[in-house]
Order: sequence, then C-alpha cells, then structure tokens
Amino acid sequence: MRWKEIVDKTIVLAGDLPPATISDRVRRGILARLAPGVYTTDVASDPAAVVKREWHTITGGLLPGADRDLVELLQ
Repeated sequence: MRWKEIVDKTIVLAGDLPPATISDRVRRGILARLAPGVYTTDVASDPAAVVKREWHTITGGLLPGADRDLVELLQ
C-alpha cells in the first residue's frame, strides 16, 4: 500500500505498512498508536474519540467478517 493511500485513511493496521515505517511514523508524530497493531493518522484527536468514531473500521480490519456478523445479529 502506498503512503498516499495510508494518509487518506484514519486507521492504519500493522499489516498496512512495514514495521520500520510504522515505527518511524510514530516517532515523527505522523501516526499515533491506539492499540497493539492499530494506529491512527488523526494525531490531533483524543484516542478514545478516534476509536469511538472508527470502531467499525478497526473491527473490520482486525476481524474480517465480524462487522457483517454484528450487523446480522442486530437485525
């Protein structure tokens, strides 16, 4: 995945970029760690607010198919 594509995303998962790139971006303040393997490009917002707003993206990235299962359960 290209960095331009990553910058356009609010949530970045560990598998989206090489570990050294993620570490560098965190060190430079371009990414903020939300949880193990979960990062955000929204470094200005409160991390809890980012998770609350982006929980669907995070869940879908970490547990593929879980978001669909949840929607089916709620119907």
